[in-house]
Amino acid sequence: MSGTDPRTPSVPGWENQPAPAPAPTARPYEPGPAWGTQPAWGPPPAPPARPEDQAREEALRQIERKRRFRTTAVISGIGMILLTFAWMTSEFHNAGGWPTDGFSSRSSLPHVWNYWIIYPVTAWLLFLGARAWPVYGNKPVTEAEIQREIDRTGQ
Repeated sequence: MSGTDPRTPSVPGWENQPAPAPAPTARPYEPGPAWGTQPAWGPPPAPPARPEDQAREEALRQIERKRRFRTTAVISGIGMILLTFAWMTSEFHNAGGWPTDGFSSRSSLPHVWNYWIIYPVTAWLLFLGARAWPVYGNKPVTEAEIQREIDRTGQ
């Protein structure tokens, strides 16, 4: 049974079926954001939040920085203790006992230990201090500091 509508198929039982939808039309070209205005990955940046939300997010970031620093300090401290133990063991064996005659830069003297351990310990302390500065020493800029700088420059 074929109807008068040319879109209606002539298959039996399809008489009450709706006509197929028209093909979608092509959309005009819409350029994306300018190069460098949006990150290449991840979600788009969130709209500016309220000051309370910004303060909360900054506090959360600071807590995360402190936790990361503490974890780094503990793990590297354990590594430094293990290195010191290895140094003590090797020096005890090389010098034939405890350092009763002091420390020296020369090896293989009886009861004199080589003091090379101070170099990695010093490097570790400098590294830890450099990691601690952004976490504990670098505070956010306050409005009073901004105003003081504006007054100082006379702008």
